[in-house]
Amino acid sequence: MYAIVRSGGKQYKVAEKTVFSVEKLEVEDGDKVELTDVLLISNGDALSIGDPTVAGARVVARVLKTAKGKKIHGF
Repeated sequence: MYAIVRSGGKQYKVAEKTVFSVEKLEVEDGDKVELTDVLLISNGDALSIGDPTVAGARVVARVLKTAKGKKIHGF
């Protein structure tokens, strides 16, 4: 079973017990976050495609670590 979710203008393929990183969430380490922009759900042979999102679907994830990216200096 996997799902395609949208967060921060990008799309991510997520499954149970997978680790993935997203951008720009205002949360603390250890918090749970709900991603409600679920675009697709695949459960074996069953496929649910949203129009634009799957109604009532959500992905609940736990924040392992928050981090900042590398600082970029523009000239």
